[in-house]
Amino acid sequence: MKGAIRVGLIGAKLWGAGLWGPEGLEALAALATPPALEPHWREALPPAPARLPANERRRASPAIRAALAAAEAALAAAQMPGTIEAVFASSNGEGAAVGALLEALTAPPAQVSPTLFHNSVHNAAAGHFAIAWRSHAPLVSLAAHDETVATGLLRAAARLAARPGPLLFTAFDAPLPPPLDAKRRTDFPFAFALVLSPERPAASSPSGDAPSPEGPSPEGPSPLARLALSFHPTPAPLSLPRA
Repeated sequence: MKGAIRVGLIGAKLWGAGLWGPEGLEALAALATPPALEPHWREALPPAPARLPANERRRASPAIRAALAAAEAALAAAQMPGTIEAVFASSNGEGAAVGALLEALTAPPAQVSPTLFHNSVHNAAAGHFAIAWRSHAPLVSLAAHDETVATGLLRAAARLAARPGPLLFTAFDAPLPPPLDAKRRTDFPFAFALVLSPERPAASSPSGDAPSPEGPSPEGPSPLARLALSFHPTPAPLSLPRA
């Protein structure tokens, strides 16, 4: 494809209830069958990073804990510091905090906790990441409903094309509280992180176009594809390969 932006992958890790492992994406892709999803995901949540101050660790939401667990593991796999630029993509964001704020506003005396408001903003995960790694590097936090992951990857690729240097991309989502969950069902927290770098374009074909990607495997969808198709429509799981 003419004009395509190509990037290199340095490290990749994921976290999801019943899916976490030291090998991350590599272990999941090698499975013969999709893993059983952990129904009690609250008990399976990763701890907040120890590098966060104690107050921030206590306040870290499921979304933040999942996002930072995947980001920290990907950075370790890539042997990269946490001071690199980063893009965080989430459709639901801090939905649990937003839901609590709405509940507070509907109950007398309609007082909102400053701490709850502080943690309700969409860039809460990115902010906790910067605090944990004491990073002053640029951070982007975005949402685009079902196109959140695609939009985030496009933003990351555009940054790599414009300016060399590694970049962390993290996509994550967590369940929304009722009644919001009726409009956006998300069964459990899920996050994956990629450490990306610029990559020179591969040699083009005589026509000038890049080689066409291979089609689906004749053996049928992989376990990773079947797992992606089994999820309810949250951006992070739906970004898993489907062929």
